[in-house]
Amino acid sequence: MNKLSVAALALAVVCGTAMAAESTTGNTSSSTASSSTTHKHPTFESLDKNKDGLLESKEVSSHSSLKKAFASLDTNKDGKLSKEEYSKWQ
Repeated sequence: MNKLSVAALALAVVCGTAMAAESTTGNTSSSTASSSTTHKHPTFESLDKNKDGLLESKEVSSHSSLKKAFASLDTNKDGKLSKEEYSKWQ
């Protein structure tokens, strides 16, 4: 075999081994991307319809998971979410 063939074969083995290890641990970038897509939240700004810098319950009513978490995220219990409170939503 010439040097180029040996290098290509070695690269293929290394890449194959790395891909196999990632797929068994679930650490592939594609699985990370898909899981972050699954849990992607709307931006605070897109929800703040009246642009007052706070989210009221009526502004998040179309997002069921945020609506459920609203009371627990509202740490100062003012009935609104600040940008800081919203940032804690997982």
